[in-house]
Amino acid sequence: MTPNVTTNGVSHSREAMQALAKYAGTIHVSADRPELLDAARGSGVFSRVRQTVRWLSAYGVRWGVNLLLTPETARCLERSLIEMHQLGAQAVTLLRPKGAWAADRWAGFPTPENMRSIAASLKTFIDRRPNMRLFVDTALRGPWSQAGLLEDPEPEVLGCGGGQRHVAITPTGDVYPCSHACRRELRMGNLLDDDLRELWRAGNGRAARQQYRHLCRGTTCPCQATASRQLRRTRPQNVVQLLS
Repeated sequence: MTPNVTTNGVSHSREAMQALAKYAGTIHVSADRPELLDAARGSGVFSRVRQTVRWLSAYGVRWGVNLLLTPETARCLERSLIEMHQLGAQAVTLLRPKGAWAADRWAGFPTPENMRSIAASLKTFIDRRPNMRLFVDTALRGPWSQAGLLEDPEPEVLGCGGGQRHVAITPTGDVYPCSHACRRELRMGNLLDDDLRELWRAGNGRAARQQYRHLCRGTTCPCQATASRQLRRTRPQNVVQLLS
C-alpha cells in the first residue's frame, strides 16, 4: 500500500520533505490561481504553496495539484490551469465540491452552463499544453459525460474506486471506503485493532465495501452533494487516503 498525501501546501519543513521523499507516492497540493487562493484561504497563501512545491521538486517528490472546481473557477478554467502549469505542476486533478457545506454554498453546481464553459476552456488549454496530465474526480463522471468530455482528457475514470482500489484512514485508525463518506454503517474496521483480513475480505470490512459499491452505481457517487443531503455525516479531520 502506497500512502498518497493531500495537503494545503503551506508548511514545508525539512523533516517533512525528507519523510515524503522516502515514503510517499504522490503529494496532492490544493491550489488555484493566486487571487482565488488568497481570497479563499488568506493573503500570502499562494506564495507559501509555491515555496512548498519548489521544495518538493528539490527533494525529488512526485507531486500534482488538486484544483477544486467552483463557479468562479469554472468561468475561466484555462487561466487556473495555465497558472498551475507555471507553478510547475505536471498533473492536475479536477475535483467536484462535495458534502453538505458545498451543497449549501454552491447549490446545483456544476450546472450544464458551468460544464459548457469548463469544456470550452479545457479543450483550448489541452491544445496549448499537451504535456500536462489532467485527471477527473470520479464524482464528475456524470456531468463530464454530458459535456462530451468522457474521453478527453482522462478516459480511465471508470466510476468510484472507494473500497475497491483505495480506502481512507482516520487519525484514530478507523477505515472507510472514502474520506467523503465516513459514516458509521460504512466503517470497515480499525487498522490498529482488527485483522487485515477482517478489514478487507470478511466481516464488517467486506460488508461495508459491498454497501459502498451498491451506493456507487456507474456515474452516481455517494459523495456527491445530492447524496450528502440525504446521508449527512461528520467528516473526520486529517483523513489519509491510501491506494492499494
